[in-house]
Amino acid sequence: MARKVAGCNVSEATGCSDSGLQRNLDKPALTLASLKFLQWQPLYEKEKPFQIFINIPDHVKDRRTTNLVFEDQLVKIEDVRSRLEEFTLDNNGFVFCHRPTTFSHFNDRKSVEEFYLPEVESLLRQEVDGADEVFFFDWRVSFRPKLSVKVGADSATASKKCSRGRGCHHRLE
Repeated sequence: MARKVAGCNVSEATGCSDSGLQRNLDKPALTLASLKFLQWQPLYEKEKPFQIFINIPDHVKDRRTTNLVFEDQLVKIEDVRSRLEEFTLDNNGFVFCHRPTTFSHFNDRKSVEEFYLPEVESLLRQEVDGADEVFFFDWRVSFRPKLSVKVGADSATASKKCSRGRGCHHRLE
């Protein structure tokens, strides 16, 4: 019998709001963007890709903090906000959920772990039928100044005002 595990990468981010942009919801908006992907290196056959976010003690011989090498790739990104309900975990491997929370102490790590993560675990158990285990492999809080784009702004202006993603995960089959 296979075990179902719900994995979660939790990120509470404050960022750009495009509520002022006028969109044609009948036609999906496509944007061509340059994203960073992990570039395969022969080294990865001997050691796993890694990145260390702590200070490495002076006595350690290998003081590398990463062996990651990235490459830029142009990717078509589609605005799917008008059809979020079309995506299912079984068909797409992800689902969009909007669940309000009263939790607001995201700058307090202990409070996040004690109150918010159990709330997210409960949500995942509701969304993923038969999950035996919920495992949080990463969570972090990203704070950026809240920006808004004025009505009539073009997508180039909006792109400059909104902060860009820093990377992507790409699985090679």
